[in-house]
Amino acid sequence: MTLKKPFLFIVLSLAGLSTAFAQGRPTSQEELIKTGVSFYSEGKYYEAASILQLASSSPEALYWLSLAELSSGNFDKSLTHLETLEKTDPNGRWSAEVPYHRGRCLYYLGRHEEALASLQGFAASLPDSDPRKASAWYWQGESLLALGRLDNAADSFSAVIENFPNSSKYEASYYRLNIINQKKIEAELLAILKWSHEESLKSMEEYQERERNYEQAIAAYQKRIGELLAASGEPGTVISVSPETSGNQQQRITDSETDFTEGSTAVPIFNGGDVTELRHLNDEERAIKLQELRAAALELSDILKRKLNEVE
Repeated sequence: MTLKKPFLFIVLSLAGLSTAFAQGRPTSQEELIKTGVSFYSEGKYYEAASILQLASSSPEALYWLSLAELSSGNFDKSLTHLETLEKTDPNGRWSAEVPYHRGRCLYYLGRHEEALASLQGFAASLPDSDPRKASAWYWQGESLLALGRLDNAADSFSAVIENFPNSSKYEASYYRLNIINQKKIEAELLAILKWSHEESLKSMEEYQERERNYEQAIAAYQKRIGELLAASGEPGTVISVSPETSGNQQQRITDSETDFTEGSTAVPIFNGGDVTELRHLNDEERAIKLQELRAAALELSDILKRKLNEVE
């Protein structure tokens, strides 16, 4: 029995408090709306929504209920109340504000194209001097920014700054405009880096191709000189060239190749007919021809070595 008495006392106390609250709670629609709006103005959005829900048959209560839900982060509920208000009271006192708040709800729900259309319609319905236009332009800018349309978003924020310097959206618009400018600079830098990287890869490929051709030309000259010396039947001098080039010397390689091409025209380059000619010469003529061959080989070797040293 001693345990039941305290429990009974608590139940009776709670029942008494509930009765007292019910007696002190506003009951008329007008009182409910007044209380709900008061809670909303104090930033008590959840309390405001719970009170206004009891009078939601009234267009005014429905309007403030949608704002309370919007401020509470219940964007789906807020959008539903706005749509209901638009249907039940299309030409009422609050109907003109519906597109603006609907645009904000749609923005927070990620439906940016729909939000933009609603906000643009609201802004178009206002005179140019109406301060509410600043808020409409600001949220247009936010929607455009979310869609990645930076230039259009910048135009919206700039319109707020230029036309409504005393607006509560001025500072926010100025900040967003700076963010957009920074994004543009970042995009330009990324584009430059990408182009630079692509050009670097292209230059590297061209350099590697030139290097391969250069080495193949050297190998061909070495082989040809060896064949000519071997065909003469006398020992010759083996010319060994090992090109080593650096990847950052592309221009010098290009210049060197040009000089090599021009300079090499002065060096006798022998074809297959020269070998046949050697076999039909007498000893004296063959010795003279062989001497010319060796001189040409040494001159070619000097040219190759000089050009390779220039690109090292």
